Amino acid sequence: MRIILLLLLVGCTSLGPMYGQRCTSQTDLENISASDIERRNRHLQQVESFLASHPVMDRNPITIPIVFHIVYRNGEENISDEQVLSQLAVLNEDFRKLNMEQDDIPFAFRYRATDMALNFVLADTDPNGQVTTGITRTFTEVNNIGSKFLNNRRSICYNDLGGHDAWCPEQYLNIWVGALESGLGQSSFPGLGPLEEDGIRIIPEVVGTVGTVEPPYHLGRTLTHEIGHFFDLYHLWDNCNAEGDGVEDTPPQSSSYLNQCPSDAQFTCETLDMYMNFMNYTDDACMSMFTHGQKDRLWAVLNTSRSSFMNEDNCGLVSNISSSSEVPKVQVFPNPSSDFIYINPINSKIDRLVLIDLHGKVCKKINVQTVNNYALIDVTDFVDGVYYLQISSGTQRWSKKIVVQKTIK
Repeated sequence: MRIILLLLLVGCTSLGPMYGQRCTSQTDLENISASDIERRNRHLQQVESFLASHPVMDRNPITIPIVFHIVYRNGEENISDEQVLSQLAVLNEDFRKLNMEQDDIPFAFRYRATDMALNFVLADTDPNGQVTTGITRTFTEVNNIGSKFLNNRRSICYNDLGGHDAWCPEQYLNIWVGALESGLGQSSFPGLGPLEEDGIRIIPEVVGTVGTVEPPYHLGRTLTHEIGHFFDLYHLWDNCNAEGDGVEDTPPQSSSYLNQCPSDAQFTCETLDMYMNFMNYTDDACMSMFTHGQKDRLWAVLNTSRSSFMNEDNCGLVSNISSSSEVPKVQVFPNPSSDFIYINPINSKIDRLVLIDLHGKVCKKINVQTVNNYALIDVTDFVDGVYYLQISSGTQRWSKKIVVQKTIK
């Protein structure tokens, strides 16, 4: 199996007739940064090394916590909890080989269909240790917010741009539900893009099986497809290239099957096409399977670039939190900051401050020593991005988001 270097930057958009056919991967590659090239290549080499050194084996299922960030401009975009829950049910059927379409798989491919051994649940605890439904709701005034950028930041992924900040992307699968200018959904790939934007963007009209959904994208398969991309699975079609998706048991094909729902055998590259694979563009009703090879690749990613999903550390931010409702009160300013962050520990019980990045890595530990009631953190050498300030007071821990931004207007 070959190493596929820099094949994709973001998830190729699953497209419907009302949105037109468009995939942004190739154009985005023209603007890829040198650091992203290095990260992506390193990821791909790790995946291929893992695949080469680990034989095919049964794997115990793991559970992926999901948070849905619903970012809406009107009532129709503010989809119901029931619609979200119907999507969750689809994911657990599709990734565990429990979907009703198993009987529709052509006999020639039934032995290749497999249980991907992934379970999905709505997060029940947020990064601050608070109880949550796993669904956030944010009103926005930004049109097509899922496609908008400001200063190279994707608007839907940031509170200050009209969207919603990611929850610890290495521990939660963040799914932003909001309007896109084109396409139905798009996903981050491992090893590319800022961590704050790592996750999936999807329009509300294709989430789940009830509510605002309409055929032919009414069975929740857009998100199944995009989660495949999130764990580094590619589209099957590549001009009949047998190694195009990096998986040995998916036949070569040249058609995406966009807006199609075949009922008989299909051939585009002299072999039978696996049009029913979740990584094609087939209508929802005709999607039904992942293969053993796709499972091996997904699990290679879970053991390398996305290995943080194999544990339940919850970002390392809020372990052993007291059940007390009283939390330390602090003033943190300026925020965002380009050089220094001042902390005013109004509550004298505070005994330690820790600054943690989105990877859960401790960047600074500060023993609280105040001058004129202020503590000071120097962030002049920090990379731009989001951090969490963890405040300790006895057995309690509380965290506050900090933004480092070198150019502040």
